[in-house]
Amino acid sequence: MKRLLSLFFILLLLAWGVKAYQVHASLTNPSKILHLTGYNESETLIGAYVKEGTLGPKWQLIFYNPNSQKIRIVSLSEKLGLIPGLIKETYLNPTPYNYSPLSTNLERLKDWDGRTPALLFHEKWYYKSTFQGIRNFQNIQSENLTLLGIFYSKNSFWMGVQGIRVCNADFGYPPAGPGGIIVPPNLADDGAPTVLATVRNKGNHSEASIVFFDGSTINITAAVHPECIMAIFADRLGMVFCGDARKEFLKETHEIPSCPFELKDVSELTQIWYRDARQNPSRMAMFVARPVKGTSKDCSAEIRWVVITLKGEGYCGDEYSGKLENT
Repeated sequence: MKRLLSLFFILLLLAWGVKAYQVHASLTNPSKILHLTGYNESETLIGAYVKEGTLGPKWQLIFYNPNSQKIRIVSLSEKLGLIPGLIKETYLNPTPYNYSPLSTNLERLKDWDGRTPALLFHEKWYYKSTFQGIRNFQNIQSENLTLLGIFYSKNSFWMGVQGIRVCNADFGYPPAGPGGIIVPPNLADDGAPTVLATVRNKGNHSEASIVFFDGSTINITAAVHPECIMAIFADRLGMVFCGDARKEFLKETHEIPSCPFELKDVSELTQIWYRDARQNPSRMAMFVARPVKGTSKDCSAEIRWVVITLKGEGYCGDEYSGKLENT
């Protein structure tokens, strides 16, 4: 009987080892990973993120479909248990932005050198030792630039429309916040931003764009209204609105005035970011706006900043706010 039990456990261990090896072989083969994601020719590859796992690395691939204007995020990792296997999770998110300029050749996946964490973005692999987020805001700053948002993500690609929602009763971001902005993970794990959402004023209109850590840029729209405001409810900063379309969001319940503003120097924002990001949360967003004065609906004379740490699907962590001194 003991021999039979011993033989059974040996066979079970061998079967487990075979399945574990198959999982490992799949997770260390970029071509196999691409096949498992269900990639089709109507999509373009935007990026890939690889982090350490148990039987093999964990993958996250981002695809953009220009026809449906949707982002597909596919995660692949090991499933541990009596019989090892693979876990596949897929998220489909609409986005108003055209990510085609960031398309990456599928062959670049094969250039991964086996290190983790690693990020494939805009035709290039980045590793922890070589990665740098957007540290110098001055290099994209000009007198006609309004800085709308600063974002970074930790341990995964972050799709804005999925992550920022109402935080509590009187503080929230509608989809007007970062919307469907893709935020690449920060390999350096230092809280440095990897995406800037900006508006540049040009004559009687403005052009909005998204600038990524590597300097690549996509246009949000050819012409948008630059007004960005924060309404105050119960003496607190409330919702963020940008342009006429955002005002329509609450027009039935709130009369939102137009409070345009312009930043000529963003060096203080850089200091604020590093000062209030020391707790290194999993996700963070910064917004700058000229708020209304309480319920008077008059525009205030000051420009204020707000830093929000996000703790998952729509839950706020710590909140910091203040006014800019040198604007």
